[in-house]
Amino acid sequence: MQKKFLDDKENRIPYITVGNKPLASLVVLSFNRPQFLHTTIASLKKNTKYPYELIIVDDGSMEEENVEFLLRLYKAKELSCLILNAGKNQGVGASINKGFHCAHGKYLFKLDSDLEFKPLWLEKAVAILETFPEIGVLGLFKYWYDPCDWRKMLVKEVTRDGLTIEIHEDQVGSAMAFRREIYEKYGDFIEGSWAFGEDYEYKMHLKKEGYWIALPKIDLVTNFGFGEPFTSMRWKGKEVGVSKKPLIFGSVPNE
Repeated sequence: MQKKFLDDKENRIPYITVGNKPLASLVVLSFNRPQFLHTTIASLKKNTKYPYELIIVDDGSMEEENVEFLLRLYKAKELSCLILNAGKNQGVGASINKGFHCAHGKYLFKLDSDLEFKPLWLEKAVAILETFPEIGVLGLFKYWYDPCDWRKMLVKEVTRDGLTIEIHEDQVGSAMAFRREIYEKYGDFIEGSWAFGEDYEYKMHLKKEGYWIALPKIDLVTNFGFGEPFTSMRWKGKEVGVSKKPLIFGSVPNE
């Protein structure tokens, strides 16, 4: 198991608040599909005002445009952290773990590079996580197709302090949020050739531990690229290093 929330000198990475707001760590997994990546980053920057850090893990893209675009963002200090698994696709679990290990936020978001973000999406997600500590994983959008139609997974609705969420048997989708304390307690995602199975296994483990699998009443993001090819391909190559620098974006109040 990799060491999580430790820097290169084995010091624990601190959990950061910004103006009394808990920081959100957004970890975007990227693999090929550069046109989707451009759309995702543009939408995120436009519709994310809550304080956040942006961490991107490119998992061995064969499209040179992906890496060139991400390096431009990093050099322009538009990313907090950029991880390049250059030439070697390591799978979803390893990429999530690498991104989460660099995180400074109280809330950890696993995102893919085919999402469009709705206005106030992050404020709403953080409010839900703050209000419902029983949540183990919060999905960000609903999946409408068999055999995992969300309407068949719905268990009940719960309302608290004016917020309503849905509790589900399972949540299908690539965008989800976790509490940092849960990830620290239960450890890394499994790593290997599980394709979409790593996050499913993690969710089911949290459910067995008594946590809720929850969804908002209204989708917070749109998954416009679901089903496109090259989302979980594995191939061999050479791995390069990691760049780290905590930068905070969004509406950061003056200290």
